[in-house]
Amino acid sequence: MIDCFIPFGSEADGQATIDALRTEPEVASVRLIGNPWQTKSLRQMAAEATSPYILLYTKRFELQLGYHALARMVAVAADSGASMVYADHRIQLPDGTVEARPLTDCQLGSVRDDFAFGSLLLLRTADVKAYFGQEHQREYQWAGLYDLRLFLSRRML
Repeated sequence: MIDCFIPFGSEADGQATIDALRTEPEVASVRLIGNPWQTKSLRQMAAEATSPYILLYTKRFELQLGYHALARMVAVAADSGASMVYADHRIQLPDGTVEARPLTDCQLGSVRDDFAFGSLLLLRTADVKAYFGQEHQREYQWAGLYDLRLFLSRRML
């Protein structure tokens, strides 16, 4: 149901995240990509994805999912028809405390280059493939993910 893509340099670097994702019943595969903001890496992701959804993790820190987090994200995507789903998250501070990090709800006119979507995105695979099916596709070193988000925001209208 979900193909996961994570930006670790090697499987050894991301082993804890890979192991955690592989225990989730919704996960069909876990793959490594390069820079998640680069068009080249996103194109690789789109080419390799075969499941209905893509999970893109943009950090190189260990990912720890909440209870049924992926099932809930898939349910929201399926129920709403959204091209992209993201969620509030928590981070563990150096002193061991956990702090909530709520994100802004996406609404018409709210997409901008500094909009915080968090580091975990659930994307509808068909819509990501449609993005790469466009004519005159531009290659971005650092703005590929932003350009994809803009494309997906237009598909959600």
